[in-house]
Amino acid sequence: MNAQSVYKIGKYDDRILNKFLLGIDQVAMASELPYEVVSLIASHVENDSRLTGALVCKQWTEPFLNAHWYSFGIFQIIADRICDTSNLENIYLNNAHRVCELRLSDRSIIDMEYRPKLRQNYSGIKRLKYYEPNRRRSFTEIIDWSIWNFLSHLEIRFHCQSDIVLEDVFTSLSGSPHLIHLTLLHQYLLESSDIRNTVSWLDIELLHLKAPQLEYLNIDFAHIKISNYEVNNIRHVLPARTVTKAIFDNDKIDTSWVFYFALKYPNLHHLEFKNNGTIYGTREAYYEKTYEKDIRLLSTLDQFFPCLKNISLDPLNYNSWPFSIFYDTLRHFGVNVERAKIRVIHWDRAWTRSLHSCVEFSPKSLRVLWADFGHESVNPAYKGQIPSILPLYPCLVELHFMVVGGIEIDVMLDKCPSLRLLDIHFSSVRISEKPNHNPHPLQRLNLHNLRTATPIFKYLSFRCKQLLFMKLEHVEFEISESTKNREIFIEMPYTQLDTLILYSIGTYRGFVKHFVIKQEDNIDVSQLDLTNQQQPIRSSWYHICKGETKHFAWELGKREVEYAQRFFQDVTNFDSDENKIMGYSNISYSSSLKKDWKSDLKYGYFSLRVKSVKGYHLDKEELLEKSYSLPIMYLPSVQ
Repeated sequence: MNAQSVYKIGKYDDRILNKFLLGIDQVAMASELPYEVVSLIASHVENDSRLTGALVCKQWTEPFLNAHWYSFGIFQIIADRICDTSNLENIYLNNAHRVCELRLSDRSIIDMEYRPKLRQNYSGIKRLKYYEPNRRRSFTEIIDWSIWNFLSHLEIRFHCQSDIVLEDVFTSLSGSPHLIHLTLLHQYLLESSDIRNTVSWLDIELLHLKAPQLEYLNIDFAHIKISNYEVNNIRHVLPARTVTKAIFDNDKIDTSWVFYFALKYPNLHHLEFKNNGTIYGTREAYYEKTYEKDIRLLSTLDQFFPCLKNISLDPLNYNSWPFSIFYDTLRHFGVNVERAKIRVIHWDRAWTRSLHSCVEFSPKSLRVLWADFGHESVNPAYKGQIPSILPLYPCLVELHFMVVGGIEIDVMLDKCPSLRLLDIHFSSVRISEKPNHNPHPLQRLNLHNLRTATPIFKYLSFRCKQLLFMKLEHVEFEISESTKNREIFIEMPYTQLDTLILYSIGTYRGFVKHFVIKQEDNIDVSQLDLTNQQQPIRSSWYHICKGETKHFAWELGKREVEYAQRFFQDVTNFDSDENKIMGYSNISYSSSLKKDWKSDLKYGYFSLRVKSVKGYHLDKEELLEKSYSLPIMYLPSVQ
């Protein structure tokens, strides 16, 4: 086991590493693992297991203790013990040298006599997360940054409603010469309609003067408008070439700010304009006659983020500035973005222009794309045609796609010939009249909160023979899709899945609670047999039951299966009440107890036939405590 393999396992499921930790052979294996590997294991297991890991063997003690004490939060309840130097067995003092990240969120600690002791005991920390409460004095008056001169990461969350003077904040940072990561966030109250805290371009200039080594910057303060006079001055700013990742609030972003950022951060790899959820009393108007003027201003730049590889733009908090200007400028300068999160807002008056701009900026270089195109009803001319306007994405391997409307899945596959993962939300999925049947390398398919038809899956099975993972979550089929005996039948005869995840499958009649998984019996899944030779079929029947904290899948025995089969064979006519079509708002997701499994037969059953499936999950969802109108949302523990 090498360091890379441990990282991959721990990244996706630390439960695997916890089991590994408990079952490892202390003599034969534990002491032989390299320090690097043990450190990675320790960093990924649950914190409660780290002290156990420190006892496995001598070679494990230091890396597991280092991981356990790496990030430490100080609260009033333990402050006395932390600063008690008279106790030689004080575990806090004895392990203070292991603490790299300190979290301070209790203002009583910061205000009291503990401050000098904390600075003395944790003078070597490299990361500080500080919560600024509603207080009269700013942290710049309380914290002596010269004590923490090894600080490389600083995160401050402001919760006060008074104005925050960034000039004072940035000036105080001169005592941290090694600072490379800075995060300043303000928690706004929902009932507040005004933004109190702002940042100007001169503030940012001061920041880089006081912290010249910054590589990462995240500030969600509102941007003060840059005047036309100041734009001329901005042309002469000194670039901050060390910054490679920047995250800003999008509320007041406009062309002048994008102009400034392009000059200030020429080596930026990641740029994000995020929505902080601020509520506004008014929304400034954007006049279309200034669109060409804004485009011309950006075109006067010598370059426009030439190193940019990752962008995330969320224009949802009523910024009237058209983000299509940003996309068009990327295309004008030929920037090769590889990962992008884009959104076209529903109320954008220039929806059509925004739609075309955000799909055409880097089609040849994009590898990962999250695209939210809103509601197609904004422009009826695009009803069901959005995939057709997509350009060819030759290198795209991962696509997350959301549009409230119809999409043709075969067209999306045609537009993305290298796609490995396709994730679709809130759509009506169908196939075009003349679909292409050429082989496609798709390996993972996720369908969420949408409507589709059963023939689509047979088409995908034939075209995407490399499909290994399929997840259907809150997928609805028309009543006409079910057979006369209430079966929703999906046939995927060429598909050999590693993983199948199903939950909340149904029609307007309701969610089905019975699932049947059919696959060929005694097949060697390592050999892809695509012949038409008939193989014996093995069927497994499951009922989704109600437990105390979650739903779980119970496999029916032979007698229960025979009863269910007889029931569905006999039920060919529905009475008027059962055949009534109900909207989602009238359907409730409720399950019966295991002993009452027969009562759920009336909802029909979902039957899936594949060539083979190694593992499938119907019972791994953990219910949220709140009750929602349909579709009921719950979190699967299987990802």
